[in-house]
Amino acid sequence: MKIIKWFFGLVIGLVLLIVAAALIVPLFVDENMVKEKISSEFENRTGQTLGLNGPLNWSVFPWVGIGLSDVRVGSAQGFGEQPLAVIKELDVKVGVKPLFEKKIAVDTVVLKGVRLNLHKNKDGRVNWEGLAEAGETDRNKAEQPKAKTGGSSGMEGFEVRLKGIELEDVSLHFDDEQEGVSVRLDDLALKVGELLPGQPVPLHLGFRLENTQPVMKLDLSMSTDMTFTKDYQRIDLAALAVDLNAAGEGLPAQGVKLALAANVGLDNKQGALALSDLSVSGLNVDITGDLSVTDLHGKPRLEAKLALQQTNLKELLEIAGVEVVTADAGALTKVSGNLFVVQQGDTLTADPVSIKLDDSTLNGTLKILSFKGPVVRASFKLDAIDLDRYMPPKAEETAAVTKQPEKQKAGG
Repeated sequence: MKIIKWFFGLVIGLVLLIVAAALIVPLFVDENMVKEKISSEFENRTGQTLGLNGPLNWSVFPWVGIGLSDVRVGSAQGFGEQPLAVIKELDVKVGVKPLFEKKIAVDTVVLKGVRLNLHKNKDGRVNWEGLAEAGETDRNKAEQPKAKTGGSSGMEGFEVRLKGIELEDVSLHFDDEQEGVSVRLDDLALKVGELLPGQPVPLHLGFRLENTQPVMKLDLSMSTDMTFTKDYQRIDLAALAVDLNAAGEGLPAQGVKLALAANVGLDNKQGALALSDLSVSGLNVDITGDLSVTDLHGKPRLEAKLALQQTNLKELLEIAGVEVVTADAGALTKVSGNLFVVQQGDTLTADPVSIKLDDSTLNGTLKILSFKGPVVRASFKLDAIDLDRYMPPKAEETAAVTKQPEKQKAGG
């Protein structure tokens, strides 16, 4: 959303403005006067209040920077006393020595305890309209042709290095009265190490999400070691692990828990994506294998070697809301399989396909020559099967099972 970009852009711009004066301001200027000046300038530009209620923690050498705490941004007029944003802690530092070498070395950016409350009323007005207008003004100024003299920003040729980012306890709430929609993003945490080409960068992400249309609750956590080339044309995610817990409309009553693990490689120059050591588990299903996609910029070709670990098909169908009763209670309780799939354009081939159902084994091939129709060719061989096991129970057996509780009740 643009408001997030505008908000963090203004906050970081505000911090960098303070940092630029950090070498001399602590020595000659009263802190309260500085905070009043910043708040006044912010309100002049946006029409919204800025409260710097905590102390300004200056640092001078070897890092020049500022630490802010208890920051409060008011909503636009007409939206009451609820603040647009609250920041408990913000810390940004820039190395002094690298500046003389035309390098900007930024220490780990720390942002904690953020509460961002976005609101659109029934008339379509939003409580961040002051920030939006200020952002548009800054953008228009930046797009104006620069004068022949003094047009340079002074930042050309600087190399920027960021040691890392730490976001902790971040929440974003959005209420839209026009659409009757409410979205809650809570407990957002993000930790990224130093971004250096060719070096593994630890990355951790987690959050909780609640939505009202459709009704949905989701918890997600992710971790990986990311490596990228200098031109960002290749990105590798080693030991990627994603855990997802979701509940809501359209999902099984008990919710959905999924766990994904893989090593991921994306090569933009080669137009290739590869997932190795892939594992997806949840809903009583565990799938392992490898997957690759080539010619991403042309006619993508997918190859996948997948294995379904043994699972109980009856329980899986019950999760989907389908109850299957068989003459043999043990039927459909042991299902596993292996297949190799190639898909390109309108053609899909699964060869070989091997499925083990209880005590039976099915081997063969499946070809879809066109998804329009579709046009399917299949050839399978089944070694043996007892179909009586999979038939519904006989009518008298069903009746006996139904009457049994009544006899027990009468006997009691």
